Amino acid sequence: MDAGGTGIKLGLVTSRATDEGILDLDEVSMPSGGSAEEIEAAYARAAGIGMAAASGRGLEVAGVGVSTPGPFDYANGVSLMSHKCAAIRGMSVRAFIGKAAGPVPVRFIHDAFAFLLGELAFGAAAEAAAPSRSPCATTIGTGLGFAAISEGKLLRGPDGGPAISIYKSPYRRGIAEDYVSKRGIMDCYARLGGLGQPSVKEIAGMAMKGDALCAMVFEETGIHLAEILAPFILKGGFDRLILGGQIAKAGTLLTEPTRRRFEILGIRYPVSVARHIDEAPLLGAAQLFLGEEALS
Repeated sequence: MDAGGTGIKLGLVTSRATDEGILDLDEVSMPSGGSAEEIEAAYARAAGIGMAAASGRGLEVAGVGVSTPGPFDYANGVSLMSHKCAAIRGMSVRAFIGKAAGPVPVRFIHDAFAFLLGELAFGAAAEAAAPSRSPCATTIGTGLGFAAISEGKLLRGPDGGPAISIYKSPYRRGIAEDYVSKRGIMDCYARLGGLGQPSVKEIAGMAMKGDALCAMVFEETGIHLAEILAPFILKGGFDRLILGGQIAKAGTLLTEPTRRRFEILGIRYPVSVARHIDEAPLLGAAQLFLGEEALS
């Protein structure tokens, strides 16, 4: 499962996922502003759909892996969030899922880690000529996430989430997320003189069609991203950057200015867009059972 603020994505991932992909991909609406009973029902429904799909295929379920944002008690499966799903703060999500899934193991992982692990295992990074021992990933959407692996080990903080958080790091006249996020891109478009209020997807589409102003928006965003990440990358010794999140679908509009600024800052290593932007968190959650304890 990949639990977000508006929905819970789910699907079956087998040991043959490289060939089969995700089976029976589905999504259940998440009433993140609703009551505890409504949120519990959403988790239970998602688990029930997944178990029924596995049964219909004659598959034995090894466990349920759940990708979820923090704050969260990943070891015990307890939500600690107050900005979304506030009604279940302090309650066991593991128990919600267990009511429908039965006596199978349920494990949790931060969504940024899930994205990175899923892409490393099944995406473009898995096909790289030279395997990376210390890759990092940033997810760009409503917010700005970051996850990293150092010498084959996930860099975890005390709460089980990423040890490195970048979204609030001081940058220029504010924080990183002011410049690299959905809001940051739309603010940049307005500041450069863009007309109306197009979505980030529309700005990217216009840039791809040759609109110079829209191309400049992504040029500036890539520069900001490189300057924000550079200190963390140099200190951590990471050797690869993978971009995810919906805004990464802009592709080379974002990767090329990021790479060029990296070179100016003395960082010369691959910058790529994830192959499985939407599915990577599900594939990564499955690594809690398919991988080596998700590099714990």
